[in-house]
Amino acid sequence: MEDGLVQTRHCPKCTRAMINITLDIDEAKRTLHSCSHCDVREWEAPTGSINLKGVLDELADSAGH
Repeated sequence: MEDGLVQTRHCPKCTRAMINITLDIDEAKRTLHSCSHCDVREWEAPTGSINLKGVLDELADSAGH
């Protein structure tokens, strides 16, 4: 991710373009890359890949503020 733009990512299984959904969690961007064809899901933070549990923990912490 750079300057708020998400580059097109292609599915590692079928190589089709993935859908990108970006969330702002306490002003930190988290992007879900999803393939509708293969059902592959990948989460990304500015520092690199993040797992779903990490995203859910951040959302829970954010909701507790």
